[in-house]
Amino acid sequence: MLAAVDFSHRMKTSPALDLGGLACLPAWLPDETFFSLASRYHVLTGNRLAAHTALSLFGEGRRGCSHDFPSRLRQFVHRAADASVSAEDIGLDRTILPFYLPLRSQSEAQQALESLTDEPRGMLKFRLGILTSRFRGHHPLKACVACMASDVAAFGTPYWHRAHQFPGVWLCPKHGQVLKEATIKSTGVERFGWTLPRHEQLRDSIEDGISAEVIAALGKLASLVANWVALPVGTHLSSIILSRTYRSHLSGGCTATFGMQSNRREWAEAYRDAVAPLRVLPELTALPATERQAAGQIERWLLHPRGNTHPLRHLSLIFWLFPDWETFWQRYVEIDSSASGREPPVSTRTAEFDPRSATVLALLGSGRSASASAAEVGVDVSTAIAWAAKAGISVARRPKTLKPDKLSAVIADLRKGADKQTVAQRHGISIQTITRVLRTEVGLRDIWQAARFGKDQKQARSRWSTQIASAPEIGLTALRAKQPAAYAWLYRNDRDWLMAHSLRVRLPRTQGAGGKVDWDSRDTSLSTEVLRVAASIADRMQRDHVELWRLYQAIPELKAKLGALDRLPLTRAAIESVTRRHRRVKAHRLI
Repeated sequence: MLAAVDFSHRMKTSPALDLGGLACLPAWLPDETFFSLASRYHVLTGNRLAAHTALSLFGEGRRGCSHDFPSRLRQFVHRAADASVSAEDIGLDRTILPFYLPLRSQSEAQQALESLTDEPRGMLKFRLGILTSRFRGHHPLKACVACMASDVAAFGTPYWHRAHQFPGVWLCPKHGQVLKEATIKSTGVERFGWTLPRHEQLRDSIEDGISAEVIAALGKLASLVANWVALPVGTHLSSIILSRTYRSHLSGGCTATFGMQSNRREWAEAYRDAVAPLRVLPELTALPATERQAAGQIERWLLHPRGNTHPLRHLSLIFWLFPDWETFWQRYVEIDSSASGREPPVSTRTAEFDPRSATVLALLGSGRSASASAAEVGVDVSTAIAWAAKAGISVARRPKTLKPDKLSAVIADLRKGADKQTVAQRHGISIQTITRVLRTEVGLRDIWQAARFGKDQKQARSRWSTQIASAPEIGLTALRAKQPAAYAWLYRNDRDWLMAHSLRVRLPRTQGAGGKVDWDSRDTSLSTEVLRVAASIADRMQRDHVELWRLYQAIPELKAKLGALDRLPLTRAAIESVTRRHRRVKAHRLI
């Protein structure tokens, strides 16, 4: 499994220095974004105006201040006079740009990077497909309250963590807390300013109560995003290979066919149900909400892949089809290697497909050690041990981080089907170590998978049975909406039981929404929200009017709709009604 890449070796962390044109440039903090570093510099210098800081950093008063895609990084490096870091390093290691690059060609990726290192080239967000994706493209700043507290204790200041800022990440990977969203920068408020996390400028990203199911879904998606952005620089994911990878899972390993029309409806239902817990977040409401929308996405990205799309589209498909990144990536590499005629990496090959495994097994049988056998054929020792384990041969190993008693405890937990991350945390070791134990202990992986399957099966059956017993009259569609995870697991892994226990539930006809935007519905919803928010703000501030900027600070999607108010007459009227008093007062003062 691809682990999150640590780029700290590429960026020198040194005490605060007076670097010529930049007075008191602070040291990089762990996982800090470039915008955060610049904001700390702004605080340290005591500059009254944000433009003064931009002038010091970039040579111009309103350059480089974007929190997601800064520009003129080369000018910053030149003014800092620090040879240990390049503008490209900052663009790739300290911004969210790498999230969008795996689906882009080499030339497109290079042009995008140059928009950060030098002058912006046209509309970067448009060229990356962000503005046409139906996902929010403003990239709100996000922070974890627990991280803020620990950062203040360790470094004396809170700061923006890069791992929190990627699209799709709404759960802190360290503390497991839902991230809060900033009410500035992405909303247009303090657009050119420099800011650090402050509690009074953060709001909850999810207004209603958060279920354990939503937390689990957010954690899984955040893990997928972390591995996605950790792909080596220059990695290009082909939409053709991605579609074959998805189809191979749905077709039971066959990539040549895609299944009958009846199957596609079932897949659409499963896809819709799988992503339902994610749609509680405004950023992820573009994920399919109906069977028809899900079917359209499956048709486009699995059957007839064309062009590029927002990475969250593909990440949502991976989220639906695969239990984790490791499973997806292994399948993708296998299909990519088969399509191009290349051999997959040794770490993803199994013994029966690599002729060197027979040599290793013969050497082990003659009494050679695992390390000597691996060196003889030119493979890693762990690979040789994994081949031996698959062949049923137990190999004596030199203890490294695991002493015999700890290894026994780890194996005991895994035999019970414990989650890898849980075992790793319990025994104070890495997930990679757990994976290595599973690969190299004879028969352990099969026992672990069987135990996990049994636990998951028991849990899913119990949840589904309880839901049916509580309200069988509401129909299968409504039942699936209440237990999407249980239904999806049973459909993929225990379908006969699911069908047998769902016979007494009527399957109502699903009326999917059309692909066109329902402007009337959008207008009604948005105008109601404008009036509600305006009343709340006016009551809190004891005023009879509300400024427009306060409205779109509280309603992020409103700003994007200001250019389409001719199609939203109710929303236009609502905005005018709550801001008119303010405009009349200003006009009266001018007379």
